[in-house]
Amino acid sequence: MLGVTVLASLFLAMPLILESQSQPEPYEDVTAYEVYDVAVPLESSWPVPPIRQKMAIQTETRAYPMCLHPDEASKPILEQAISDYVEKNKTVWSLQERFDLKQPYGLLSQHVRKMPHPEQYRETASRFLYRIELSAVGFNADKTVAVLYEGHTCGGLCGGGRLSCSKKQTKNGES
Repeated sequence: MLGVTVLASLFLAMPLILESQSQPEPYEDVTAYEVYDVAVPLESSWPVPPIRQKMAIQTETRAYPMCLHPDEASKPILEQAISDYVEKNKTVWSLQERFDLKQPYGLLSQHVRKMPHPEQYRETASRFLYRIELSAVGFNADKTVAVLYEGHTCGGLCGGGRLSCSKKQTKNGES
């Protein structure tokens, strides 16, 4: 009888377990969204037609394995941001509608691709010109150096991605 009770308890708790796994925590870092606003390129940077539809930003962050190996001169500048990138991206985060972009966008969950009927996915995905994936942003202590992954797909064999490092500059161009 005890086995049935334990099994019933697990069965009842399963939706809560699955919900907690499928709902990543919101990504709330204001400075990270400022980095995204600069990092998400305009349509002229990628080989896609002129903007006529929204771009889709994948809701869930996507980490890319760290392959940056700074030279000795760059290590003091990048090491802390790279470590922070690796640590933050151990968790999948849920991006929020906090982007300040010149082109229209929508958030699209990666789970949409797993819809039971392919026509549902095609209908949803066809509203977007291309899809962008972003990682959580790794920073140094004063948030003046950032490391992130940014990728895009635009249908067929069109797509790409990169790890990038950025250094914040003041309005007059100084670091």
